[in-house]
Amino acid sequence: MYGDLTREQLERRLRQAESALDAVRRGELDGIVSRDLSLVVQTAALKREEAHLTGVLETIRIVNKLIASERDMETLTKSICTALTENMSYLNTWIALMAEDGSVVSFQESGMGQEVESFRDMLESGEYPVCFREAMEKDEAVIRTDPVGQCRDCPLSVNYSQRAAFTCALRHQGRLIGILSASVPAAFGESRREKELFLELASDVSQGLYLVRLEEKSISEEREKAAILD
Repeated sequence: MYGDLTREQLERRLRQAESALDAVRRGELDGIVSRDLSLVVQTAALKREEAHLTGVLETIRIVNKLIASERDMETLTKSICTALTENMSYLNTWIALMAEDGSVVSFQESGMGQEVESFRDMLESGEYPVCFREAMEKDEAVIRTDPVGQCRDCPLSVNYSQRAAFTCALRHQGRLIGILSASVPAAFGESRREKELFLELASDVSQGLYLVRLEEKSISEEREKAAILD
């Protein structure tokens, strides 16, 4: 096919391909419309997604190390949020821990904007956004591919331009522990593997938080017994 092209035409195609790759790296896929470049774009997009998922897997490994070593609930949730955004695997994230009555008792985040304080106040007053309520009722991830347009009741939505949001309940043996939410570049919002890894992450975090909570409860009971004996 390329044997019929002149050197000038080949050089022009090369420049177009390089321009397309640069656009992919910048996330400007909408600007690439030439059918001649479709294979280049698809290949570059797949490589970009593969690199992102590799980063997510590494982040999950780091989170599991934190779960294995940390024994304080507040410190653990804060460390998890920080780890999730540290290598840009996730662009921002938050974790809300909940009591048995469904109220939020703790909130940690990383990468959120100044609107996070309004969001925190909402949760502490028992006013939960739609994605939060949906996550409480489901065992699946709640996915928003356009949070700015889909989540207008949430003060955080202004921070999600060109991002997709994944939100999931943290449960252990059917018991609700809290809610985990994280965002990724919009291009990965409909990725099946992205969803699977997020659910895997949520499962690991749920197990870790359950064990820490169980240990904290045991320590508290031991202290109460010691106080009675004294």
